[in-house]
Amino acid sequence: MQQSPPLPGTGDHSPEWTSVPAGMRPRLVAVDPSTLSDTQRLAAVEELERLKGAAAAAQARLTAAIATERGLPIHPVPSEPTDFRPYGSQVALARHESPSQGDEHVRLAVMLTVHLPRTMAALERGDISEWTAMLIAREAAHLDPARRHELDERIGPDLPGLSSRGARAAARRILADIDAEAVRRRMEQARMSRRVSMRPVGDGMAYLSILAPMTEVAGAHASLKAHALAVVAGSVDDESRSGRDGRERSLGAIMSDTALERLTGRAPTAAQPVTVNIVMTDRSLLGWGEQSRSDDEPALVPGLGPVPAGFARELLSDPEVDAFYRRLFTSPDGRDLVAMDSQARSFPAGLRTMIALRDQQCRTPFCDSPIAQTDHVHPHARGGPTTYRNGMGLCQRCNLVKEAPGFAAHVRPRDGTHVVDVRTPAGQEAVSVAPPLLGWGWRAPPDVEELDLSPDVAPNESVAERALRLAVAA
Repeated sequence: MQQSPPLPGTGDHSPEWTSVPAGMRPRLVAVDPSTLSDTQRLAAVEELERLKGAAAAAQARLTAAIATERGLPIHPVPSEPTDFRPYGSQVALARHESPSQGDEHVRLAVMLTVHLPRTMAALERGDISEWTAMLIAREAAHLDPARRHELDERIGPDLPGLSSRGARAAARRILADIDAEAVRRRMEQARMSRRVSMRPVGDGMAYLSILAPMTEVAGAHASLKAHALAVVAGSVDDESRSGRDGRERSLGAIMSDTALERLTGRAPTAAQPVTVNIVMTDRSLLGWGEQSRSDDEPALVPGLGPVPAGFARELLSDPEVDAFYRRLFTSPDGRDLVAMDSQARSFPAGLRTMIALRDQQCRTPFCDSPIAQTDHVHPHARGGPTTYRNGMGLCQRCNLVKEAPGFAAHVRPRDGTHVVDVRTPAGQEAVSVAPPLLGWGWRAPPDVEELDLSPDVAPNESVAERALRLAVAA
């Protein structure tokens, strides 16, 4: 009986295995749905979903091999991300995801390949999704290795018929059954993770989330709802159902307004003592300036996203808002920030602000976390200068990871957009490009004139430093 040759990389250890999935992409893109019946289309959708599961399983095996062959402990899976952040960052870069998601994938890969063989088999068959496998792995992480196998044995037969939510509920039920003490420890640890966070969602709105014990949150929610119902019923003397704009507020809107009032001690209509940076062109703000630009060009709130020019003008003209202006000097096409007014700040503080305005968020590719630290691209300890060009905004995690052995970064030649080439210990190469000052999606105006910044060029002076020197001298 003639045997089929092994798949490259599965038996002959060929380095060409990556050509197999790469070769599948053109065939998938070439699928013509018009030639198929609905039955065939749905069958193809189902099979492709199973293929996604098998691909996720292959990714898990590859990821686990990267980590375990380099000494990552697997008994138990590390609960602290410090041990595998360098691996997580490289996996994230390969998957075009954030570094924190890369950590999750390393944790999942080790759990599936070492501790959860039945769950791994279900993923390989396409019976479950990668997300379902991750939910099960998160529950199993609270158990010792022997009990992880017990959880896996018990949940494995039921997985083909369970949704993601059902699989997580089943895993939690089994966890409580086989190790009640682990559940108690988990609840104690959860109490220690109490926090408040904010997440922008667009359209000028954001979520303010409070993670706290369920009983306390339920009590706070009940209090807000009771007050809102009283306002709707007209039984609160000093509060109307109408909002600041005169329109009737919904029950949820009243609850939201009440929560913010109780947290800040200020009425929803009162000015809030916070600073929000808004970047916009002079023409969008004042109606004059470069004639080729639109006076409705969107503004940008760094770290949050674009806002309509009209909204920004309305906000800045609000009598309840204290507005302060800082001139920003851009490249001739308006894409890149090259200098700004110092506003009497010391140069280091102004330099950090300028880098934060340029980078907008962590510059690690696909990270998108808020900037927490400004550091040198070429390390200061190795002679890297403290300059605008050699500075880069990073989140705390990425700033720590870049110091790990094997990571390197290099700033491209000084003129033009700020570009940093990144190299990882595994030899991956990525490019970090500073976003346009007004955000991705921005377009340069037509017929941009070149700006001469050449007079009195000092040695080793960048465009930004030259523009700032000329602006101050003027």
